[in-house]
Amino acid sequence: MRTRDGKSPDEPPPLQRAPHSVGEDFAGIAMAEGNHVTLTNIHRFFDQLGDEARAIAIQHFRMEIDVETKYDATPVTTADRAIERRLREIR
Repeated sequence: MRTRDGKSPDEPPPLQRAPHSVGEDFAGIAMAEGNHVTLTNIHRFFDQLGDEARAIAIQHFRMEIDVETKYDATPVTTADRAIERRLREIR
């Protein structure tokens, strides 16, 4: 069975790019401060993001998983939300 637009009702919605990404923040801040964005700086920044995400994820490791449903009906864990919140704080 298909909907009026020809899609199956079980098809997931198309992926959409987030309106605001951490990588864009980094490049924008570096340029605003007059710094050159180099691969080394980007690499360090992404290493920092990974370290921050790992520290939060490990707190949730082997714990009961608390899952919420997002507006688009996909699941998200409290660990996911905590990691996203922390990574958005980093500048």
